Amino acid sequence: MPKETGFLKRFRPAILDRGQEITGAYKEAKMRFVVAIMLLMLLLSPLFSQLQEKGVYKLADAVLYDDTDLIIDETDLSCTYFITNKIPRDIRITGSEDMDITKIAYFDGDKMFIDKGSKNGLRENDLFLIVSEGEKIYHPQKHKKVGIYFLKKGIAEITCIYDTTAIITLTKICNPVEIGDFLLPYKKEAQIRKKKINYQQCRLPQNGVHGNVILTSVYLGMTRWLSSIGDYVSIDIGNAYLSRGDFVVFYRVFQKKLPPLVIGTGVVINPEKNNATVKVLDTSYPLEPGMNVVTIPEEREKQVLSRDENLPIMQTLEDEAESADAEESQETLEANILFNLDEKSIDEQKYEQDFNRIKEFIAQKTEFVIILRGYACSIGGLEYNLKLSQDRVEYIKGLLLSKLSIEEKFFETYYYGEKEAPYDNTTEEQRRKNRLVNIQVIGK
Repeated sequence: MPKETGFLKRFRPAILDRGQEITGAYKEAKMRFVVAIMLLMLLLSPLFSQLQEKGVYKLADAVLYDDTDLIIDETDLSCTYFITNKIPRDIRITGSEDMDITKIAYFDGDKMFIDKGSKNGLRENDLFLIVSEGEKIYHPQKHKKVGIYFLKKGIAEITCIYDTTAIITLTKICNPVEIGDFLLPYKKEAQIRKKKINYQQCRLPQNGVHGNVILTSVYLGMTRWLSSIGDYVSIDIGNAYLSRGDFVVFYRVFQKKLPPLVIGTGVVINPEKNNATVKVLDTSYPLEPGMNVVTIPEEREKQVLSRDENLPIMQTLEDEAESADAEESQETLEANILFNLDEKSIDEQKYEQDFNRIKEFIAQKTEFVIILRGYACSIGGLEYNLKLSQDRVEYIKGLLLSKLSIEEKFFETYYYGEKEAPYDNTTEEQRRKNRLVNIQVIGK
């Protein structure tokens, strides 16, 4: 140990005393901070417990939107892919002006020949989408053919026309063009500028259509098993339920007894008859074939808050308290209308008593809402049963509109198909109970 100098000998006691003073002050401040945190948690715990008990998991509170952004751009429209069965293939690229016979890939500025000309109705300056045909795509779980994979490669413009042939110039090429690729008439589609979804919920959106990822990202025509943000995937939900610009939520189910895990969101690029190409907006896990997906119903999107419109937490709690008081004064009436297998209508006289009860109930209320929820058993395909449950709901809604002489604004309709059926479909008795429309009337 080095020998202390006279300076250290003289001032060492004072230095030690000062150090102990500083240490003591630090410990005291640290203790005060810990106590303050504990008191704050104690004060706020009733609020958090109330939120948890009340189940504040509404989609309107769970979904936010970022600032308006270009969520579907020109690249998304002309450089992705689609899966379908029937498509015209009558205009083919047959050759190139380039005399290099070893060249097999062509890009921007290259000139190529096609096998159609003015006699086929083509004209100079016509624009076409260049497409190549890929392999057949099968559902990873059902093992049924979904369609044929077609890759978009860019734009071709006719720059010189003849009777039975023409010269095209390639532009905006994003995948290598090859001899043998074919052309489709190019329709310029509008890019979509929209508020990007920011899904905050741990639960899945209600009344959405559920499906699966059937194909993951493709780059230069090669399929990758996993997809991440900015990649494209295909899902087995078609244009009957989705349009370009709609949002979807990706999730995983580990076990039936465990809740689903929300892992990301996407936006629909190309909706086809039985599938759709989706751009991945965000994901906490890489996506792979077989993963689950659910749509966000359009009527729910209108209810969401933008980030700038979030209410302060105390205001939110006050609104929820008022809502809770209102719920105490509400009364509810329910009725279940059962359907026969594959039927969309019922024997009205059989349920005349239920309809009269509803009529008497709403006659005594100043405010009311009628909620219709449609279901189906597990016999038949998922999309068929979903449409069947929707038809049943619309049928019951039409009956009530005519019998109660009320306006359509008093109805809320939901349809689930077989996905969220009340019973487990293991026996015919259970399946019979699932062929229903549940009527819930809430009034005060």
